Amino acid sequence: PFCLVAHVEGRRMTCLDLNGESIAPGTRIIGFPCNGRWNQLLALGTGARGQPEQGSVYINVPYPRHPVRHLCIDAPPPTNANPAPSLVVQKCSGAASQLFRVEPVSDSALYERPAAPPRESDYLQGGEEL
Repeated sequence: PFCLVAHVEGRRMTCLDLNGESIAPGTRIIGFPCNGRWNQLLALGTGARGQPEQGSVYINVPYPRHPVRHLCIDAPPPTNANPAPSLVVQKCSGAASQLFRVEPVSDSALYERPAAPPRESDYLQGGEEL
């Protein structure tokens, strides 16, 4: 099944979105107000029946004559020139840069307050032992 991947804040939802509905490899994935169009509908690859590799996240290209049926989200490696590259889409290849995993996180972990900064009294004083 295809679904939206959204960040919800109050009544606003921001979805992962294939920028400009472009089907060109290398197109960036952006955050955009959810509208439910095809370029926001993502699926998880299972490797079954011609689907992309298990662990991939892909968009189904809705144009029957387009030579590529699926575009997979790709995480290019960081470089010195670009230490935080944007996610893009590429033809699904099963490359390591196209494989993702979902990690469970408890709701409480998402909303915990950050730990207080250490106080001077938290540090060992000269001559103290553990």
